[in-house]
Amino acid sequence: MELNYFTTMRATMKPDTYGGEECDEHIPMWEAYAEGDMDSEHSTEDFILSPKNFPAGTKIIVQEPCCPKCDMNASLCMETDDCDFDWKAWADDEYS
Repeated sequence: MELNYFTTMRATMKPDTYGGEECDEHIPMWEAYAEGDMDSEHSTEDFILSPKNFPAGTKIIVQEPCCPKCDMNASLCMETDDCDFDWKAWADDEYS
């Protein structure tokens, strides 16, 4: 039997783009929503999902952005010298 899936929660890593003493550092933070929440929650804590809180068949999906210049996922793009896309500037523009 094919199941339909309903999104019960989601989280996005949205850095605090004004972190540090000089307000120019990126501090990783999760912005998380759960179904029924009126507002999001922000946290620098690790995101931990206990299997005891979910029914059988629950799926967890993690998606990373792809570089608009080289089309690699962000993690790989940041590790290579072949692409000069400025991820910090992108995050400043996207989340400040």
